[in-house]
Amino acid sequence: YGSAPDMGFWEFPPATGVQVDASSEAISAYGSSLPWSHTIAGTNRLLLVSVSYRTNSGVTVTGVTFNTVALTKIPDSPLTSGTLRQYFWYLIVPDTLAHDIVVSLSGSVNAVAGAISFTAVHQTLPFGSYASAVGSGTSASVTLTLEGFVDGMVADGVATSQTTLTPGSGQSFGWEDSEYNASGIDING
Repeated sequence: YGSAPDMGFWEFPPATGVQVDASSEAISAYGSSLPWSHTIAGTNRLLLVSVSYRTNSGVTVTGVTFNTVALTKIPDSPLTSGTLRQYFWYLIVPDTLAHDIVVSLSGSVNAVAGAISFTAVHQTLPFGSYASAVGSGTSASVTLTLEGFVDGMVADGVATSQTTLTPGSGQSFGWEDSEYNASGIDING
């Protein structure tokens, strides 16, 4: 299965008070749908969903909804390496309060997904540049340099198998989860 961490990063423009509102997560024990509840508050909101899974059969994410409203796939995702997949989806001005997020897949896989909602996000230009990297080995490290990045915020997503994630200096988990099978960690995101 390998243990390569695949990481996709999105840079938010320079902070004008962008704050993390809430985070949530879901695990699929071999299925084609990942439903879970997420609560959002605040103004100038953005919901960012990361989906990570491993597939040998070409399974894709066919859609993500929040309160039945479709999210938009970030154009440069998915990040793929071998059988690992990591996608980003987003929704500007999602409804407030608790609603279901539903990730739909084209087939059954073990998957993990998480959501982070933000407040005070620019509503017409919420994202800056996108970067991605792939590492390998049991203690792989992935480093990205974002040119001209000052006073912004970075959100990242990871797909890895049979390894544990450790955030680097100045980083923290918004969410982290693993789906286990008989041979250990099947997917970690």
